[in-house]
Amino acid sequence: MFIDWIHRFSGPLIWGAISIVVALTLGSLGLFNRLNLIFYDSLMAFQSHSVDEVVIVSVDEKSLSELGRWPWSRRVHAVMLDVLTQSDVAAVGFDILFLEEEKTDPEADAMLADAIQRNGKVVLAVAPKATAVEHDIQESLPLPLLAESAAALGHVDFELDEDGVGRSLFLNAGLGDARWPAMALALVRLARPELSNKSSVDFIGMEDAAESLVQRPHGWVRSDPLLIQFAGPPGHFQHISFVDVLLQRLDPEVFRDRIVLVGSTATGLGDALSTPSTGSHVRMHGVEVNANAVDTILSGAGITTLDKYQQTFLTVVLILSAALFIFLPPARFAPFGLLVSLAVAIVTSVLMFTFWHLWFPPVTVLVVLVFSYFCGVWFNLQSSTRSTHQLSEQLKQHEQCDPVTKLPNRTMFHQLVQEAIRAGRGKGHTLGVMVIHVGRLKTVNDRLGFACGDRLLQMVAERIKHIAGADSQVARLSGGEFGVLVERHRTSTSMKPLGKQLVQLLQRPFLIEESQFLIPPSIGVTLCSSDSEDAESLVSNAYSAMRQAKEDRHNRLQFYSANLRRETLKRYDLEQALGQALGNNELEVYYQPQVLAEQGQVVGVEALLRWKNSRLGAICPDEFIPVAEATGLIIPIGNWVLEQACIQGQQWRDQKIGSIRMAVNLSAVQFVDPHLVENVRQILNSTALPPSLLELEVTEGSLIGDLDIATDTLAALKKMGVGLSIDDFGTGYSSLSYIKRLPIDRIKIDRSFVRDIGTSEESSDITLAIIEMAHKLKLKVVAEGVETQKQQNFLSDHDCEELQGYYFGRPVPASELTSLLERSNGFSKG
Repeated sequence: MFIDWIHRFSGPLIWGAISIVVALTLGSLGLFNRLNLIFYDSLMAFQSHSVDEVVIVSVDEKSLSELGRWPWSRRVHAVMLDVLTQSDVAAVGFDILFLEEEKTDPEADAMLADAIQRNGKVVLAVAPKATAVEHDIQESLPLPLLAESAAALGHVDFELDEDGVGRSLFLNAGLGDARWPAMALALVRLARPELSNKSSVDFIGMEDAAESLVQRPHGWVRSDPLLIQFAGPPGHFQHISFVDVLLQRLDPEVFRDRIVLVGSTATGLGDALSTPSTGSHVRMHGVEVNANAVDTILSGAGITTLDKYQQTFLTVVLILSAALFIFLPPARFAPFGLLVSLAVAIVTSVLMFTFWHLWFPPVTVLVVLVFSYFCGVWFNLQSSTRSTHQLSEQLKQHEQCDPVTKLPNRTMFHQLVQEAIRAGRGKGHTLGVMVIHVGRLKTVNDRLGFACGDRLLQMVAERIKHIAGADSQVARLSGGEFGVLVERHRTSTSMKPLGKQLVQLLQRPFLIEESQFLIPPSIGVTLCSSDSEDAESLVSNAYSAMRQAKEDRHNRLQFYSANLRRETLKRYDLEQALGQALGNNELEVYYQPQVLAEQGQVVGVEALLRWKNSRLGAICPDEFIPVAEATGLIIPIGNWVLEQACIQGQQWRDQKIGSIRMAVNLSAVQFVDPHLVENVRQILNSTALPPSLLELEVTEGSLIGDLDIATDTLAALKKMGVGLSIDDFGTGYSSLSYIKRLPIDRIKIDRSFVRDIGTSEESSDITLAIIEMAHKLKLKVVAEGVETQKQQNFLSDHDCEELQGYYFGRPVPASELTSLLERSNGFSKG
C-alpha cells in the first residue's frame, strides 16, 4: 500500500516542488509586479465606502480668486485655524510646508504659532527634499517657532510603485531614522487617543526636530508600510473652500469632532498622485491622499502586505494543492483541476484582501500554475509518445501474427505471397492461393461465448494445416476467413483434390462444450504464374472464387477464371440494380399451384419471386436470390414477398374463390433474422389472412447451423398457427434425428429426385424412402417438379399427398391464376 501511495503521489509532488522553486524564483525577481499591481487595483475598485470623520479644507480656485495669489500671509492661516478651533475640531493637519519666515510680516509667524498653540491638536508637515548633490536627501521641516507650537510633526511622504501609482505610505519615516509618524497616523493619535496603541512612535517636538535637521547623513528611512484603503475617487471626501471657513460662511457644527486636513486642491498648487481609484489620466491631490490615509487608519482597514515568509508559505500551499487537484483525478479532469486551482488562488487573495485586509500578490502563482501545467502536459505528451513508440515496436512484433490462432495475419499473408512471387519470378513456378470461409461462427459466439468461438477457430486452423501440409503457408485473414499459399508446382488438376479434402474435413461436425456445430466451408482457389501476378490481385481473385463458392450451395470449391471475373462484374452490376428494384416496382410475385395427388384439386400455391429490369431484362431467381442473400437485401425483399402473398391469399378469400394455402419460401438469411417472428405476426395482422392458410418453407441448410435456435424459431411460428415445411428435402443433411425434433407439417421432395423417376432406380428408391420416413413421422409430402403423367402416377400410387410442377401449371401472375381458379375448382390429372 505504501508503495502504491508513493507511486500515486510522487508525480504531483515532483511537479509541485518544481513549480514552487520556479514561483519563488520569479517572485524574488519581481517579474510580475506590474500584473500584481493591476490585480490589486481591480480589487481596490470595489472598496468604495462613505466617510464622515474627515473634512478637507481646500485651497481651491474659489479661495484664490477671493484672497489673491498664493502664498497667503500666515495671518490668514492663523485666522482660519482659530475658526476651526472655535468649531471644536478633533485635530487639524496642515498639508502645507511652512519652511521659511515670512519677510513682509514678521508678526504673522507668531500669530500662526499662537493659533496652533491655542488649538493644541495641530500636526505640521515634514517632507524629504532632494538637494543638488546626487543621492543627497534633506528633511523639509516647519519653522522652529511653528514646530514648537505644534502637537506633532508628521511626514507626508508617499511610496510610488514602479508604475508611478501611489498605493501605500510608511507609518514612520525620517532622515537617517524613521522618527516621524505619518501625518495621518499623528492626526489619528491626536483625535482618537484610544486608537493610539497601533504604533509606538513618539510625537516629536521642535526641540528634537532642530537636532535632526543638523545632521542626518544616512538618507531618508522608512518603516511600517501600510497599503491605503482608498475610500473612492477624487472628491469622495467632503471639501470646504478655505475662504468659506475663513469668512465663517457655514455652520461650525460641520467641523465638530472631525479631523480636518488643510491643503491645496487648486490646479498647479501642491502635489498630486496617481492612485488606484483615479484611473490612468487623473491624479489625486496630496491632501486627499492624506485624507484616505486617515480614513484607513481610523477604520482599521489598512492593507498589510504579507511578508516574504508568509507569501512563501501560502505559495507552497496553493501550488501543492493545485498539484493534487490537477494530477490525482483522471487525466480528463486535469483542465478542470487547473481551473479550480486558479480559482482557489484568486479567491484566496480576494478573501484575504476583503476580510482580513491582507495583500497576497497572486499573479506569480497563477502564471506558474498555467506554465507548469502546460509543461506537464508537454512532458506527459512526450512520455506518451515514447510509450507509444515502445508499444508500436512491441506491436510490430505481433502485427504479423493472429493472436487467436497464432497464424500469420492478412498483412503477413500478403507479404508471403509477394515473396513467393518474387522468389519464383523467371523460373516458371506456378503458385496456388486458397481463401477459405467458414460460416456460422456467430452462432457459436452467441451460444457459448467468445472463448469457445476462439477455440473453434483454433480447431479450424488445425484441420486446415493438417490437410495443407508443412510446405504450405496457412494464415487467418479475418473473422472466419483463412488463406493457404501452396508453393508447389501445382495445376488446377492437382489442387482440386486438396480443395476437396479441405471441404470434406471442414464439413465434419466440430465438438465444443459437448455440442456439435456444422460450419459449412466455402473455398476459392486461384493459380498463377509468378511472372505475371502480384499478391494483391492474386488474393483478390481467390476471394472472388470464394464468394462464388458461398453462393453455390452445391459446389463449395470454386476455381478463379476469366469467366468468373466477368461473373463478378456482372454480379456487381446485379447488386446495384437489385438495390433499386423494390423501389422501382420491378419485382412481382408469381404463383404455382399445389394439387392433391388423387383428385387434382388445387389446395395451395407457392409464391415465387420474379424480377424484370428495364436494362437487364428478366433475371432468373437462381441469379439474383444469392445476390440478395449476400447483400442482405433478401430481408426487405422477403418481407415484401410475404406481405404480397398474404394480401393475395386474403383477396381470394374475399372473392369467394376459396381458402387456398399460401406457401412462401424463407431464405437462410431470413430465417436467422431476429425479427422474423414479429414480422410474420405483423403481416398476418395487417392482411387479416388466417395463419392456418400461410405455410413457410425453409431449407435443410437453414436448420443445421444451430438446431436449438432453429427449433425455437419454428416453435414460435407454429404457435401462431402458421404451417411449416422443409423445402428441397433430400439435398442437404437429411436425418431422422433432427427431423423428428422439428414442429413441421410437410416435407417437399426436391425436384432432382422427381425428375428422374422412371429413368433412375436410385431416384425412385430415394423418393420412396422419403415418403415412407415422412409418413412414419406423421408428416405430409409434397413432390415438386412433376412434369409427366408417369411421375404423377408413380407418386400418387405411393401415397404422396400433394404434387407441384409444370404438369399442373407453371408459375403465373396472380391475375392469371385468379382467372383459372374462378373457371375451375381444380385441375384434373393430366
